[in-house]
Amino acid sequence: ILAQIFCIQRGELTRLLIYKGLSTTLSARLGLHQSQKRFALGTLTCETRKKVFWTLTLLLVGFDDRCTKDRYANFTFSFSSVVLGLPKNIKDDDVHCEYPVDADDEYVTERGFQPTLPGESTKLSSALALFRVSRILSKVLEEVYPAKASYDLSLKKLADLSDELDNWHSALP
Repeated sequence: ILAQIFCIQRGELTRLLIYKGLSTTLSARLGLHQSQKRFALGTLTCETRKKVFWTLTLLLVGFDDRCTKDRYANFTFSFSSVVLGLPKNIKDDDVHCEYPVDADDEYVTERGFQPTLPGESTKLSSALALFRVSRILSKVLEEVYPAKASYDLSLKKLADLSDELDNWHSALP
């Protein structure tokens, strides 16, 4: 993941492709895309696996505030799949991993979660919002930019995606 971030910032698309493939393969082999409840691991390990998976997913859909080249500098979100001209590596239907619990790392142990103040936002809150919007952006990538040669884009699909994005936005703290 760190190598991908480095490649995105440097605009090294060939190396980005290599690291993207390696991280996706390793993620699948470790079962990070699966529900973490199925593994007999401690709370801290499960939460770390969730964070790694969703950070990887965010990169695969593509998030970068500087993007890879100057010509992309006006965009907040860029799709690394689109930048590379390739389809997404992980299909949404294959993802069963839960989002991490909205708790700071110092309150997560192998045995569970330590109590925190109710209603207080955490350091993870912003990341969770990004993880959620990456799922919406992934749907946009599939629906609006499909690989099929013959394709009809319906206004209903666009409206549904717009509504989903609006709901995400209105749920932000």
